[in-house]
Amino acid sequence: MTSPTSTTGTKTGRARRQLGQLWQVPTFLLGLLAFIGVAASAPWRHNPHRLAFDEQLSLLRKDLERDADPDNCVRLAETILAKTASLRWRVAEVHFLAGSAYFRQALQKPAPIAKDIWPRASEQLDKALAQSPPETDRPALQYRLGFALYQQNKDLRRSIELMTASIEKGADNPLDGYHALVDANLRMTPINLDAALAASRRVVDLTPEAQPDALAEARIKHAELLIRREQRVDAIKVLETINMRTKRELRVKARIMHAKACMTEELYFNAVPIWQELISDSKHVDGGLAYIWYELGWCYH
Repeated sequence: MTSPTSTTGTKTGRARRQLGQLWQVPTFLLGLLAFIGVAASAPWRHNPHRLAFDEQLSLLRKDLERDADPDNCVRLAETILAKTASLRWRVAEVHFLAGSAYFRQALQKPAPIAKDIWPRASEQLDKALAQSPPETDRPALQYRLGFALYQQNKDLRRSIELMTASIEKGADNPLDGYHALVDANLRMTPINLDAALAASRRVVDLTPEAQPDALAEARIKHAELLIRREQRVDAIKVLETINMRTKRELRVKARIMHAKACMTEELYFNAVPIWQELISDSKHVDGGLAYIWYELGWCYH
């Protein structure tokens, strides 16, 4: 006769074995789903059209990364775009790379030709942005779209927002982008002087010392904006950094701005040597010696 205790123990043992086997059920289901997924994707994975499409898209990306001939990049991009309607595969990436090809092409063409290319670039880049592009492409996409809109003088507010948000990470040449931001902010109605000043500061920072004329032009522009902002003392400090390595035309312009800023701030003692230095360049000063002596007279009054 079996005792109640042994019967209970037997049931418990069976329950434990059954529970221990339950893990096999989800594992089996996961395996089945994986098998179905692989089987279902087989036509796509072995589709020769898609494989050729992927190869062309990879080639376009590599060509853009190594600055290949932009006309060749555009031809390849247009071939890929023609296939996108039927394949509907990697759509955001296709539009981004096609827009980037047009972007590079427009940068290298003369302005009369480029003006017809910029709309194509912005159209493709806008489509890419609407398709949730890969995060790795987003900074370059935003910057290129903003710059393309700027080149068309189209939707400047959006152009500025896109470039400002992405220029440091997305621009191949941030210096060009900051030049564009200075100009775009000054085109706004009303102008955004503070934003233009911030961009101008970056232009000065990024312009190489090995290009003294370009650096002088950047500093003069920045000083002009500071003067418009009634920050003449800061403008004076910027103008003082323009040295003799700069070509005469820029040097004379900077010295006149410097002297006038000093006089406006009633720093006549500082303005006198600047006007005296300009005497030797009087032929390059509007009004010549008479104008310089007149300003010196005001300093001595």
